[in-house]
Amino acid sequence: MSYTVSNGAILEVSIKGTYKTQRFLSLFHYRYERPSGEVDGRVLINTINPLINDAALGKLVKEYTLTLHTDAALEEVVYQWLWPTRRPRVTKTPAVLSGNVAGDPAPPNIAMALTKRGDAAGRHGVGTLHMPALSLVNIDGGEFTLLGQDSYGQMLTKLAEVINIEFGENLIPVILNRGDPANSPQILDTFSHKQVRTMHRRTVGLGE
Repeated sequence: MSYTVSNGAILEVSIKGTYKTQRFLSLFHYRYERPSGEVDGRVLINTINPLINDAALGKLVKEYTLTLHTDAALEEVVYQWLWPTRRPRVTKTPAVLSGNVAGDPAPPNIAMALTKRGDAAGRHGVGTLHMPALSLVNIDGGEFTLLGQDSYGQMLTKLAEVINIEFGENLIPVILNRGDPANSPQILDTFSHKQVRTMHRRTVGLGE
């Protein structure tokens, strides 16, 4: 079934995988911008996929896996138009299938927190991405080492990066406002946290 999307549509990109028998899911949201007219939504996803899901340095999926422990396995990259009409999910095979960071593996229920900010105050202007599959080589006493924090530098850049599809056609990274998607603010600033975060749902026996 074909459908069209136009300027302002919201796209969700999710990266799914497993680490130490626990599933992880990372969500990224973009506002589609074009000067005018409509395009086929499925065709557009196929055009976008290699701009995000590629094994080359600088692509989101590649930079994501460069922060993960080697025991982490990617399973799917999923695209879904959320707004103004929710469309079916489109699943792609990850261009990179495993993490890259060696060393002793950390428990699956701890994470690095990457904060995203827009230009407005309040809860709708701030979001957090919890990065999974840590290596103990980057952690010292419940905090990340300087090298550990630095290892997320490219991911911080990718979170705020505008993806150019072609001339005049872009994906703008946003913090999804689930109650009012049209007013999802653009991500303008990102930073990492020094303290290790605990993720209750990734605790063995509690999460999937």
